[in-house]
Amino acid sequence: VMRWDTSDGTKNIRPVWRIGDGWQHSIPSEQRPLYALDRLVADAGARVFVVEGEKCVDQLAALGLLATTSPSGASSAAKADWSPLAGREVVILPDADDAGRKYAEEVLGLLLALDPPARAAIAPLPGLTLGEDAVEFVERVHSRDTAAARTAIDELAASALATAMIRAT
Repeated sequence: VMRWDTSDGTKNIRPVWRIGDGWQHSIPSEQRPLYALDRLVADAGARVFVVEGEKCVDQLAALGLLATTSPSGASSAAKADWSPLAGREVVILPDADDAGRKYAEEVLGLLLALDPPARAAIAPLPGLTLGEDAVEFVERVHSRDTAAARTAIDELAASALATAMIRAT
């Protein structure tokens, strides 16, 4: 994914796909691969965090966490191939807005429908204001203290997964 943050505060995003032996700018007709798929495959036993957007994935990766997102934004979760997360422990960290909550619920349903289902939970990040996400959680809520942000996310994930497992039994 190529991203340009423009001077007027907008962003331009151009996805590029590896298809066969080459790269294409056109969107593949089949299910779209998850962002950072190479990292998901390389660390098959690790907990995975799902966030909305590549910038949030990269923020979590900077904390040493394994993260991914579906391509093409919050309204395209169903177009992604979530199968690499089958049977895995997954925590969804939604953006603090209606679109983020809707995306998280949709992703949770897709993860639970996998064979085998992912062990998944939604864990809203505390302290966010409307429209914020994992980037602001690190930068504003934790004043860029990456160790504190990582600890908070790990604790939140463990609690959310434990609660989800209790509800599932």
